[in-house]
Amino acid sequence: MRNNEMSDGSESMMDILRFLQSTWKWIVGFVLAGLAAGLGYSFVAPKWYTAEVALLPAAATKGGAGMSLSGAAAALGMSDLPLDLGGSVEVDRMDAIIHSHSVTDNTIAKFGLIARYRA
Repeated sequence: MRNNEMSDGSESMMDILRFLQSTWKWIVGFVLAGLAAGLGYSFVAPKWYTAEVALLPAAATKGGAGMSLSGAAAALGMSDLPLDLGGSVEVDRMDAIIHSHSVTDNTIAKFGLIARYRA
């Protein structure tokens, strides 16, 4: 028995490489056909969802984070309380907008969530 022959009948690496060399055009053809079919379907498939985003410009403050926090505390009648929110004022502002009642109510109305989750 020679070294390149297997006793259990399995393929050698050279046989696999010869097969790939002889059929590479078919393999590339099937890959390109699948790519074209997927691309074509993506153009004719129905749109199931859309996404929108609204960016808020950063508001300039004269005194920085301390001034805006103290102004908010004074407006709420809590000027004597020490406030440390531990984060960026911009992040806190966006978080307040996202969790506001008007945004929540508009989201519920836009997507009909009350009717959907009552059932």
